[in-house]
Amino acid sequence: MEKEHGIDDPEVLDAIRYHTSGRVGMTLLDRIVCLADYIEPGRDFPGVNKIRKLAEHQLEEALTAGFDSTISLLLEKGKRILPLTVMARNDLIRLRKEQNKGG
Repeated sequence: MEKEHGIDDPEVLDAIRYHTSGRVGMTLLDRIVCLADYIEPGRDFPGVNKIRKLAEHQLEEALTAGFDSTISLLLEKGKRILPLTVMARNDLIRLRKEQNKGG
């Protein structure tokens, strides 16, 4: 992205870099880009419509559901799961709990 498109904003580059795996401490931009990838119109997997509906009002819950879907699919297929994805999911759950305590 830096060379081809001249993008040098570290936050934008990180959002692109982690849009499929997630990461601990995802910024708002990270979460939006990651979720947008999960629910883009070309996606068709079990539960995608539920995630799209959640995304209308509950960003973190929708993204957690996306990670859950990915993890479940990878488990079913006997594939490796990136630790970053599990850690990102757990971090979102922590964030949601903190938000619920404050609100």
